[in-house]
Amino acid sequence: MVNNLNIYNVLMTYYYYFKSIYLGFIIYCKYYLSILILPFAYFISIFVKKKNYKKKVFLSFIRYTHQNKKIKYKNNYRVIESLKEAGYDFKFINIDINDRVYKNFFYNFLILIKIIKLNPKYIYFFSDIQTSGIYPNIIVFYLISKIIRCKTICISHDKNWKINYKYLELHKKLFDTTIAQPYAYFKNHKKILFAEPWYALNELIISSKTKRDIDILFVGRKVKNQSRSLYINKLLKDGFNLKVFGPGYKRTLSFKEYKRMYSKTKIALNFTGVNKNPNLKFLKHSRGRALEVIAFGGLLLEENNKSTNLLFKKNKHFIQFSNYKNLKSQLKFYLLNFNKYGKKIASDGQKYYINNYSPKIMWNKIFIRL
Repeated sequence: MVNNLNIYNVLMTYYYYFKSIYLGFIIYCKYYLSILILPFAYFISIFVKKKNYKKKVFLSFIRYTHQNKKIKYKNNYRVIESLKEAGYDFKFINIDINDRVYKNFFYNFLILIKIIKLNPKYIYFFSDIQTSGIYPNIIVFYLISKIIRCKTICISHDKNWKINYKYLELHKKLFDTTIAQPYAYFKNHKKILFAEPWYALNELIISSKTKRDIDILFVGRKVKNQSRSLYINKLLKDGFNLKVFGPGYKRTLSFKEYKRMYSKTKIALNFTGVNKNPNLKFLKHSRGRALEVIAFGGLLLEENNKSTNLLFKKNKHFIQFSNYKNLKSQLKFYLLNFNKYGKKIASDGQKYYINNYSPKIMWNKIFIRL
C-alpha cells in the first residue's frame, strides 16, 4: 500500500511538472505574440473618438450574459459593490460568452477599442492566467495603458496565481499596482498589506453575537490528497459534530444558504495545504473563506500559513493549528469555552477586519499611491 502511494505521488509530481511546462509555454507565447497587435492598436487609437473626461475607475469583463458565469464569478460583482462603498465611480463592458465569433477571434481587439474609447483614468482587471476562453490577454491592458496613459490595477483572487512567483514577478514589472493578497505591490517597489475588501462589505457583515448552534463547519471543494481530506475524515471518525458542504460533499450551498450557515456557526475551519506542484512557491496559503468567516463573525480555526498571520493577530483575531493533535485540542477547548473565549476572539477579529480592511480604507490606500 505504501509503495503504491509513493508511486502515485511520484507520478503526480511528474504530471504537474510537465503540465506546468506546457501551460507556461502557451501562456508566454500569447504574451509575446500579442505584442504584434501594438502597431494596429496605435493606428486605430488615433481615429477612435475619446471622451474628454476621464472616469475614476474602469472595471472590465465583469458582467456576463450567461447565468452560470454570473454565479461562478460572483466575487467580481462584489468588487463593484466594494468600490461603490469606497465612493469611486466606474464603467464596465459586457462579455457575451454566447457569441462564438466574438469569443474565438475578436474579444482582445474589441475590448482594446472599447477601453480606448472610454479613455479611463484607471483600468482595473483580473490577471488570472488562462490559456483559452473569453479572458482578455493580459498584454492588451498593458498596451492600452501605454496608448492612453492610464494607470493599471492588476489583481487576482485565484489561489494558484497568488502563490505562483513567476507570474507575480512578471506582472509587478508590467503594471502600476499588482495585488496578490496579502500584499499590494507598486512600481516604486513598496508594498502594503491587502485583504480583499469585498469580503468586508456592509451586506456581508453578520453580528458575532448572533445565536450560533452549529459547532463546526467547513465549506469547500473536496480535493484528494490534500490536508483537508485527511483532517475532515479524522474529525468525523472521532465523533466531532462537523458539518461539511461543497462540491464533492453531500451538497453545494447557494450564497444565501452559505451566509446563513456561517451566521449560525461557532467555529469554521479553513485548510491551507495544497498538492505538490513545481509551479508553486508555497504549499500552504490561505483562501478567501478565511476572510469570509471573520467577516461573518465566526471563530476562524485555520491551518498554519504565512498569509493570515500577516493580516491578523494569531490567538487574538483567529486561532491556528499545526497538526491533527493540535486541531483536536483547539476544537475541544473552544467548543467547551466558546462563550467565554471563542466569541470574544471572533468579535475582535471582525472589528479588526472592518477597521483595517474595509472597502473605503483598502481602496483609498490603493488610489492614493497611484
